[in-house]
Amino acid sequence: MTHHLRYVLIFTLLAPALRASAADALDAASREAIRELVRKEMKARDTAALSLAVIDDQQLSWTEGFGYADRERRIAARPDTQYAVGELSMLLTAAAVLQYVDQGTIGLDQPVRHWLPEFSMRSRFALSPQTITVRQLLSHHGGLPAMYFHGLWTPTPEPLVSFVARLREEYVAAPPGAVQIPSFLGYDVLGRLLEVVCGRSFADCLHERLLQPLGMNDSTFDPRADGRTLAMHYWTDKPVPSQTVRDVPAAGLRSSAADLARFVQMLFAQGRVDGRALLTPRSVNEMLRVQNADVALDFDSRTGLAWRLSGVRFPQARRVAWLNNEAPFSRGRVLIVPEHKLGVVVLTNSSGSSEAVQHVSERLMQLLLEQRRLPVVAEPPATALTAGSRAPTRADIEGDYATVLGLIRVRASGERYRAELLGKTIELFPQPVGLLAPEYRLLGLIPIPIAGLREVRLAVADVAGHHLALAHVRNTTQRFGERVAPVALSDAWRRRLGVYRAVTRDPLLDLVKFGDVLLTYRDGLLLFRYRVPGWLGLVVEVPVRPASDTELVSEGIGWMLGETARVVPRDGRELLRYSGYEFRLVGRP
Repeated sequence: MTHHLRYVLIFTLLAPALRASAADALDAASREAIRELVRKEMKARDTAALSLAVIDDQQLSWTEGFGYADRERRIAARPDTQYAVGELSMLLTAAAVLQYVDQGTIGLDQPVRHWLPEFSMRSRFALSPQTITVRQLLSHHGGLPAMYFHGLWTPTPEPLVSFVARLREEYVAAPPGAVQIPSFLGYDVLGRLLEVVCGRSFADCLHERLLQPLGMNDSTFDPRADGRTLAMHYWTDKPVPSQTVRDVPAAGLRSSAADLARFVQMLFAQGRVDGRALLTPRSVNEMLRVQNADVALDFDSRTGLAWRLSGVRFPQARRVAWLNNEAPFSRGRVLIVPEHKLGVVVLTNSSGSSEAVQHVSERLMQLLLEQRRLPVVAEPPATALTAGSRAPTRADIEGDYATVLGLIRVRASGERYRAELLGKTIELFPQPVGLLAPEYRLLGLIPIPIAGLREVRLAVADVAGHHLALAHVRNTTQRFGERVAPVALSDAWRRRLGVYRAVTRDPLLDLVKFGDVLLTYRDGLLLFRYRVPGWLGLVVEVPVRPASDTELVSEGIGWMLGETARVVPRDGRELLRYSGYEFRLVGRP
């Protein structure tokens, strides 16, 4: 018997056992534990449907659907159920850009305007938007605003060519390269760049270059495509038909857990699928390489190209890559451990299921790693915040801070501090190494054990000319807010104080029931004040500063901060314009 024939016989006899071993990334007990966790989380978060997939290198080792893709019609969720996957779309957009980098058509560190001369934005910073590079947009460091809300959902979305050209009237929110700001607009620009180099519409380009070769047959970027397997989506507990998204490269993908698993398998194969190279190993590694280690204002927040590389950790993994979908009516996550070639995809169709997605995905990965019996790797080093920072003084801590939650006022109260935000009071207790421990007290008296607060420690620091509030969670430090100073108010802005109302409504404003906004001046601060829809009557105050007699800039640096509102003339009267919406003065304070 020849050696060749002997190997064939051995493989034939062992193949069933080998396949069973590869497919058993999780044993039966672990799978049942996950099923029980899914049922518990779905009930607690009022989640209609959840689909998951587990990837073990090139094996799709487990896929399953839970609940109902459509409650009203009793259509069960399946592994191939389509969901609107929101920000997970960026993974595919980034991969398509890198395909052209591999070909030498696009340079990661060249200015975007090299290919898109129509792209420009206004700026108040010394570093011009003309210098924004492809890499900066891929890693969310281009300085572009987070969103352009008006027209985000519409039956007739604006083409990328005209939308990107129209951005020339908008301001950047930060200098290019200065800080991470997750931005739909940045990926819209990349999508238009792909249209130019591809010579086709974005949806057709992505279908031809990625979705079809990957066998992602239940996935599409085309809003006109057949949606028979698309899950109904739920805002709170009410069904919401899927909305057509303008920002297709950032959030327009419809896909399934099983299809997204194929994308992950391609990454684990160093860019290859079915013997064909879709990406080079260099580009796969670049996607998963930290891009912002030298960006001081990012602290421990690490990002790759599209991927997040911090915030989730397992004892057996040196690096974890992940990305969430936080769309209003669906949630999802792709979570991978590249060194062990393990991945998890979790998709849901309900607005309140963020914690369900987090808990299920992380518990799944934890069980996968434990079942491999992998060694524990060294704990990452402590951040600068915990490595002997000097104790802050009262003058360091007290002040008004602009955050993504709005204005936070911090004042001393004996040996501790009180922080007022969203109409509530949080007690801050001094801890060792200059940290503050937050605690919420009902009516200012009864401590409430909020799980998220128990993990958080706060601090302050001066970095790159900014006096910042920092949040320390799970051995990582993140920027939380920036202290703001009182502003002088011109007569022009004093005349504009009052209640403002959107001139026209659209599907987004109607969905979130966004109401009137008050522009008010109090204690030396100019504030936009509005009630948060559905948040138990909580009130947000957004501090803004006049950049001129016709422009306001939201205070702070980071996501949804540093953005501009402008006065525009319409039919002989002044309107305030922000993110495409126009507001008229309807009452005085």
